[in-house]
Amino acid sequence: MAAVWWCLIFVSIALIIKSPWQAWLPEKAATGDERVSLAVLELQGRFLLGAAQTKPEDLERQLTEMEGMAVTDHTAAAVAAVRFFIDPEGNGKWRALALVNARLKDSDKAPGKATGKEPDESTALLQQVRKALSGTEPLNEAGREQIRSQMGWFGKVLLSAGVAEGEPGAEEAAALRMQAITTVFITGILALVVFLGALLGLGLLVAGLIALKNGKLELRGVATEIPAQPYLGAFALYLALMVLADFLSITLHPLIAIAGMFVSVGIAFFWPRIRGLGWRDCLRGYGWRRGKGVLHEMAAGVVGYVAMAPVFALGLCATLILTLISGWLASQGADPEELGVTPRPVTHPVIAWVADGDWKVKLAVLFLASGLAPLFEETMFRGALYGVFRKRWGFVVSGLASGVIFAAVHPQGFLAIPALTAMGFGFALIREWRGTLIASMTAHSLHNGILVSVLLLALS
Repeated sequence: MAAVWWCLIFVSIALIIKSPWQAWLPEKAATGDERVSLAVLELQGRFLLGAAQTKPEDLERQLTEMEGMAVTDHTAAAVAAVRFFIDPEGNGKWRALALVNARLKDSDKAPGKATGKEPDESTALLQQVRKALSGTEPLNEAGREQIRSQMGWFGKVLLSAGVAEGEPGAEEAAALRMQAITTVFITGILALVVFLGALLGLGLLVAGLIALKNGKLELRGVATEIPAQPYLGAFALYLALMVLADFLSITLHPLIAIAGMFVSVGIAFFWPRIRGLGWRDCLRGYGWRRGKGVLHEMAAGVVGYVAMAPVFALGLCATLILTLISGWLASQGADPEELGVTPRPVTHPVIAWVADGDWKVKLAVLFLASGLAPLFEETMFRGALYGVFRKRWGFVVSGLASGVIFAAVHPQGFLAIPALTAMGFGFALIREWRGTLIASMTAHSLHNGILVSVLLLALS
């Protein structure tokens, strides 16, 4: 039976990594990718607008990298707006115009071409953006409204570019610059905090390893006396039902994905009980126990999260190296996707939700990321899956194996696997240390909460 469960797990992972039904609705998938790309471009654009005021020397390289993401009409218009705002009279203006004209030409949408048909929405937007960039023909109010409504933050940037002090729009341009400078300032502070946290974490990690070697630190581990097969089945059902929910959300209704998350975890959680384990053993097998008390274990989770910072940093460095290699391959004319990598940045759909949603959506994202996701994922990955591996192997191999699977099923793509594996491995070590999921759930919640809060701050 174990072989059947493993087959189901690997088939589910393959379908999560490359869902064939995504190709059935290419327009819908492309729209989702574009929304994420625009949100990432907005983050980069806010930073570059601030860097243009404070540190302009590395600006051109970063703007060129942004141009690599301008693969649709809306993303090209977005990058053009940022370029134009930074340099409205010189090279920036002509590079921006070249981007827009290239999109019009590549799409067989050259301005003024007699097609006998009205231009579609994206074509009409590009034509209005071209007017705003060239300045040869004034924009009417309808054109300005079209740019504002379809481009959001980028529309404000485009329409404020080159506005002199005292002219209409000057206040908005000044506000955009101030927001961007604030973004750069906050980014610098966060980088310093992360660096200091990593140093503190390195000290805690070294101290923990020394204490472990001297026998002064106890690893409580998992309940090895409880059979592994019910938890292997639980994890396989969890992944398979998540895949089914994804399929139904694409073909029937998007809300099925959210409902599927609850259903998959619910059925998987009760599976060991269905297979005959008593409630006490079922919960112990998952790691659902109080340990030394809920507050004590939560505090341990915070300490463990800081101690794992160097591990997370190593994974992030590996991801950055892969990203640089991917970019270099693209610059040399190779197709990185043929080698299993992609020049697109490591992203997550949550970025688009934060960028596009109102305050209710933002609060829902924060709750999902720092509440439900740690609860569900720790139960399935560090509870069920890690427990299965741990009954056969040591905690290092088990942590890495469960971490790789944890990384593979996330939507950030191949480049993010080292960073996500390091994160999963770190949470597994916290689980091993405390013997309860409370600590790893706390660390996971803290991690996600910090990332979403930074996004909310950057895109506010």
